[in-house]
Amino acid sequence: TENITPVVKDDIIDGFKEDGREGDDKSFSKEADRVIYKLIHERVHDIIKDSADVIYKKYLKNEDIDVSDAEDDEEALAAKEEERAGRKREAAKQREYEQEAWLAEMNGEEPPPDR
Repeated sequence: TENITPVVKDDIIDGFKEDGREGDDKSFSKEADRVIYKLIHERVHDIIKDSADVIYKKYLKNEDIDVSDAEDDEEALAAKEEERAGRKREAAKQREYEQEAWLAEMNGEEPPPDR
């Protein structure tokens, strides 16, 4: 990741500039670091969750958790990736709702209805 992260960081900074964000390279660099950290954190969280799901399913079936499963085929991998994308969409909706509720509270307004 040492060689990849600077390239990704440069791409994120370029994206900020293309979006017309205000700021200097130092502030963009810090924000890019936050984006990269968040992406890594989300991916690690997904891997841990997937591993825990596999272990729990084996536990329910009374199977040995130390025995590896067969590798997934492309279709199964695609289904897992779609499930992961769905979780990310739901998390984004939740963050958006929380942001709207916080803004409403700060402005002395009623929070939006639960989604």
